[in-house]
Amino acid sequence: MCGCPDVPCRNLGVAATAVHAEPVRVVLDHEQVAELWYLIMADALGYRRFVAHGSDLGAGVTARLARAHPEEAAAIHLAAPGLAAPPQPWSDSISGHFREVEEWSAEQGGYAHMHATKPATIGVALDNSPVALAAWVGEKLTRWSSTTADSEPATDRDHLLSTLTLYWATRTGASSLRPYWAHRHTPGSALPPDDPPPTPTAIGIFGGEIVPFPKPPRELAERYFNVVSWAEHDRGGHFPAVAEPQLLAERLRAAFKPCRV
Repeated sequence: MCGCPDVPCRNLGVAATAVHAEPVRVVLDHEQVAELWYLIMADALGYRRFVAHGSDLGAGVTARLARAHPEEAAAIHLAAPGLAAPPQPWSDSISGHFREVEEWSAEQGGYAHMHATKPATIGVALDNSPVALAAWVGEKLTRWSSTTADSEPATDRDHLLSTLTLYWATRTGASSLRPYWAHRHTPGSALPPDDPPPTPTAIGIFGGEIVPFPKPPRELAERYFNVVSWAEHDRGGHFPAVAEPQLLAERLRAAFKPCRV
């Protein structure tokens, strides 16, 4: 059985939201969301052992799930994991990665700073203007996507419109920003370095974005996870489930094959 829970405050995780000066109604960090996912799998569905996959923010939640429940999480697979800078000294590879992160954040990371510091400000526009919502979400969906053989974004018009409709119909544009705020304002929200949980971890690095993301080196990931499998792909972009679903499915099958009984 495959479960696909959404992150609370996102379009399938909550049906409505109100705009406040600060995000006070529902603010869950990665650890709290991971516990909700565990309750779904263990209590609601009755699974004593399971595997999990997460990408981007979902990778952070999946990582916390493995740390909190290593006996139940048989293995995890991560795509686009965000890894904090560990204590120095750093190798040349890790140093180069964080230089890329700094440059990328200066040019491309304005959205994340807004989400993490003043989410309600942009949230007013997202929940009240379809044009603002389309501009804010659409730019990321297209620029972070890989491309098709025709050099078009792999995130096609139908997928973009479906995504925008979910946000607009559920009025979750503003609330979807809350995980950024929670991560910034929750002490200890970053994963602890050099203390990887025992859970076998497979990591997939997907490239080909129109605006490339910095890609972490394996040695950095190994400071946070028990990395047993590492694969780099030149396509898939930031949204491999949309751009290259077959590739991602094959990667997940390979990663979790050792867990089959």
